[in-house]
Parts: sequence; C-alpha cells; structure tokens
Amino acid sequence: MFDGLPSAFAEIRQAGVNLARIPRTPSPDLRAAVARVLAGPAADFDLQVDAGTFETRFAAALPPPALAADLAADMAAIARQFAAATGACGLRARFERIEGPGCKLFHVDYVECRLITTYAGAGTEYLADADVDRARLGRGSNRGIKRRGAAIARLAAYEIGLFKGEGWPGNRGGGIVHRSPPATRDDPRLVFVLDALCAH
Repeated sequence: MFDGLPSAFAEIRQAGVNLARIPRTPSPDLRAAVARVLAGPAADFDLQVDAGTFETRFAAALPPPALAADLAADMAAIARQFAAATGACGLRARFERIEGPGCKLFHVDYVECRLITTYAGAGTEYLADADVDRARLGRGSNRGIKRRGAAIARLAAYEIGLFKGEGWPGNRGGGIVHRSPPATRDDPRLVFVLDALCAH
C-alpha cells in the first residue's frame, strides 16, 4: 500500500508545487476498521504527537484496539512519512467525524504544510492556481473565487493530499486554495489531518 510513498511525499518540497496527491488502494482490513469506527460513536481526537509515539497515541485515541488497530497503523505510517518529508519535529494530528457543512468557503491554510486524507465520504475539494482569483479570498463568500468555467477538483477517498500553506518558506500568496465538501448524518466524512510543527 505504501510502495513509492517516500518520493511522492517529497514532491511537496519542490518549488511551484502546492499540492501533492498520493492515490492509495486500501486493504480489506483497513476498510473493515474504518467501517467499524464509522458505525460506532464519535472517535474524534486532536493531539500533538512526536515521532516514535504515532501508533500508540493513535491507537489510544481511537475505539478499542481490536476494532481500530488497522486504522491506527495506517495513520502512523502516514505520519512517519509526512514527518520525514517535511522535517517536522512534531505533528498536530486531528481525526474528525463530520456530519454538517464543514468548511464550505474556499480558503488557504496559514501553516507550512497540511496533510489531509478522507477515510469515508467525499474528499477535500481544491482549485488549480490558474483557476483562482486570490483577491476574492477571505470575503465570507465563494463568489468570484473560481474563475468562470473552471472545474473544482476533489481528492478520492483514502487518497493523501499534501497541501502547501501560506507559511511554507517562500510560498506567501501561493497556498493551495481548497474547501471541505458538505456531509450529512447519513453520509458522514471521516477526515484525518496532520500539520507539520517546526518543519524545515
């Protein structure tokens, strides 16, 4: 499942790249673990984690290990690659079940780099740089942000996206423009987000 991932993660370091997409095919065991978590009570967490503690911290934050061990292992594998690619000394890790509108406005993140993967539901939506009028960002509306005729792109379920933010050195004004698609109680999203801390 993770063949070739180190080089794919390193792509985000290239100048002019503000999104690296890493498609994945989940194993049956991972799909089953996600289904169990999705069927249970909310398992949201928001943690600051250091290298070497990823799997134990994620396993402790999720439902009983027997139900979510494969999900915790997947999260830890992603976190290790992300930390290595960004040079982060630690990570902020969030896992959230979303059953509402989410963040419907197109925006940029004021971080160095953010990883987003969706284990269930629709993936994060984004716009290509050429399709964005950045002067329209931050006005409380999506009006005029997407250039006429432009398409909204979306990550697939389980696909990993590395979103370069405004805080990446030399990337001010170039953060990837994105948003969360809506979700409902009947069709929720399970989203895993990592932010690089003190990356270099």
